[in-house]
Amino acid sequence: MKLRDRVFIFFINPIFSIIKDYISVNNVGLANDPDFLHEIDLELNANILIVNTLPISILSAAILPQMIKSNAGIIINISSGGGAVAFPYFSIYSSTKAYINHFSKILRSEYSNTNIIIQTISPGHVATNMSSEKISYFSPSAKEFVEDAIKTIGFVPETAGCIPHQIKAAFGMLLPHFMIEFLIKNFAKKMKDAAKIRKQNETKQQ
Repeated sequence: MKLRDRVFIFFINPIFSIIKDYISVNNVGLANDPDFLHEIDLELNANILIVNTLPISILSAAILPQMIKSNAGIIINISSGGGAVAFPYFSIYSSTKAYINHFSKILRSEYSNTNIIIQTISPGHVATNMSSEKISYFSPSAKEFVEDAIKTIGFVPETAGCIPHQIKAAFGMLLPHFMIEFLIKNFAKKMKDAAKIRKQNETKQQ
């Protein structure tokens, strides 16, 4: 699927229903398998940058006039735990998630005198059909995560979405930088090895 088609599906199509309901959940995202920046395909890097930052920015700008008019609305921007810290081997992806955090903070400041709720959710691992994660305490199912995250709307401006992820985020904030970097690099290496095996299996099946 070409980038313009992907953006149309996630960006243009939903805008009409989003504006009608005064609720915007910006969840579009694209990521890469962990690797050095120069080893990642240039087109993929460009796509990650565009897909992860353009829709959230333009959709927010498009829906805010309607929200201001009614002095009500909810904007939920889905970031990632990978945006809270510098994430080696996910340079573009991690940076785009940090952009979402920063962008959301600015919007909360700009519209602080309105009744518009602007929340950032930065989840950790969620067990979905697209991920290799198995359901566990720290990797809830998508249904469980959403049920918990919805309960936080209007109460906290920034959240990890569920208690297990919030615990991990809080614990991570207590660790020194060198230890966080060590853990992240070790995690990225495991993901890279898993991605290599997956690609080899896909090649054998072709």
